[in-house]
Amino acid sequence: MQFVFEKESLVVSISDNKLFLIILVVTKPMKTKIFISLIVFFAPLAAYAQSFSEVSPSGDLLNYEIVDGYAVVTGRSDSISSASPYIDLEIPMTVSCDGATLTVREIGAEAFASDRKLASVIFPPTLKRIGYRAFAACYSLGTVEIPQTVTMIDENAFFMVANVDYQGSATGAPWGAAFCNAYNADGWCYADSTMRHLVHAACSTTDIAYPATVDTISPRAFVGTMVEEISVDGRDPMLANLNFAYCQNLRRVYYNLAYPEPRIFADCPVLEELTLGSSVRNIPRDMCIDCPSLRNIAIPNSVQQIGISAFEGCTSLEKVFVGDSVTIIGSWAFRGCTRLCTIHFGSRVSVIGSKSFDGCDSLREVVLPQSITQISNAFAQCPNIEMLACMSYSPPNGVSSPFASCRPDIPVCVPCGRGYTYSVNWPTFSNFIYMPFVVRVKSEDETHGTVEMTDTSSCDEHVSVVSAHAASGYVFDHWSDGSTDNPYVVQPGDGETLLLTAHFKSTNEIGAPPVHDPMRVYARNGAVVVENCNGAVSVYDIRGRLIHTMVSSQGSITMPVPATGVYIVKPANAQARKCVVVK
Repeated sequence: MQFVFEKESLVVSISDNKLFLIILVVTKPMKTKIFISLIVFFAPLAAYAQSFSEVSPSGDLLNYEIVDGYAVVTGRSDSISSASPYIDLEIPMTVSCDGATLTVREIGAEAFASDRKLASVIFPPTLKRIGYRAFAACYSLGTVEIPQTVTMIDENAFFMVANVDYQGSATGAPWGAAFCNAYNADGWCYADSTMRHLVHAACSTTDIAYPATVDTISPRAFVGTMVEEISVDGRDPMLANLNFAYCQNLRRVYYNLAYPEPRIFADCPVLEELTLGSSVRNIPRDMCIDCPSLRNIAIPNSVQQIGISAFEGCTSLEKVFVGDSVTIIGSWAFRGCTRLCTIHFGSRVSVIGSKSFDGCDSLREVVLPQSITQISNAFAQCPNIEMLACMSYSPPNGVSSPFASCRPDIPVCVPCGRGYTYSVNWPTFSNFIYMPFVVRVKSEDETHGTVEMTDTSSCDEHVSVVSAHAASGYVFDHWSDGSTDNPYVVQPGDGETLLLTAHFKSTNEIGAPPVHDPMRVYARNGAVVVENCNGAVSVYDIRGRLIHTMVSSQGSITMPVPATGVYIVKPANAQARKCVVVK
């Protein structure tokens, strides 16, 4: 076979499990062309791993692979024992394949992972290795005797297996592997008889106190235990980098270390309270994924990023407050939080990842801060949003319909003068409202008192007025920004998004019931009238500008105002009042 090439070359290819070495040999060239002869050699490659099945001594159909001339168990089929509620498995010493007898030396990675029927296992004395997650999440597994021949048990080999009774030892096994103990005492698993390296906590422990002999703890030592309450704040350095995933009884957590591990509280079904301290710098991916009992979370101002799927599947989560240092919210961060109704973004959030709020069917309001630059399709599957606000001067980048499932007629609040830009970029919406800033108000506890927005801002009036109304037995104390004015005249900067929380306190906390305030404020003949007052009284317009200050010596003041509108009356010795003047 001859070919014409401009240059000599060498080609190596693999086909049909054979190696072809193609050598191009240069022959006598013609004037302009070089004739090349192909000489092809081939040799068989090493055979691929061969799979087969065989019935075990316990009557179970086991699957195997041949690796390096030995048999590796890769799983179990239900075809024979599917009717049995539980399985007592015996793995043989040898198996046969194509007439050859093979020694069983290894349990492969994830071979029996999540096998809920597996109640006990008898290993053969030929076994050398138990692979990664080989028996992970085998919740029914209760009796395991590891033969002395086993020299390696990979990480998480018995992950989430809470009732294993280790009757043997595995020489040479890595101490960091979950549930892989070389020494067992009182239910606590250690690397060796010195009891210094804790591999796994006693499954029945309800707290994170550990034996006094321990000076090193495996990161997964408390995974799947019965711990109920956790406080990690840096005072004990050995508790850093621990993981508490799959703790079935964990209800309350206080955590205050800078960088928590990924999945640190994943799949904790009764976790209700998670308090993060001011030392936390990062919310890792999957931090609380699938924690269906978690109700509220406040991200402190120290946190800079919320990781991918951090709170995905937290179906009881209702309120989330994002601190002012957070700049990025990862994809799927709150996906599937079906009860989430309140989300407050901090002032520096710039990127909200793909599908971050998919399936948040209870979300009614979304207020995006001025800092936002990209939202992709973060809210595309939030069909019940009733109000949207975005204070960014330009619409954030991303898909053309980041709110694809929302009704087109919902009010969309945008910065003054930016309606055309938003209508071009968000063409599905038709009801744009122009506002200089967004103020939202809430009560710390609605059983203590309620709040209302008594006057909202506009592009002409850059002031909002909020009021708090105490319930019986309570008095208004202060707003979350420290102000004690009530009503409160609020005047944020252009483009700001402000959330004010009203705090109330019980009359028992101040030693006596509140004294009745006899002062009356009302409008008459184009003036503000204040009765039953003593001392100085000031009147402000809706923009916060001072109109009058008068001192009362007779207990009554009448102060003319320049125009109709809303005015705030602030006595020196009483709460501020609102007065509406109509001529």
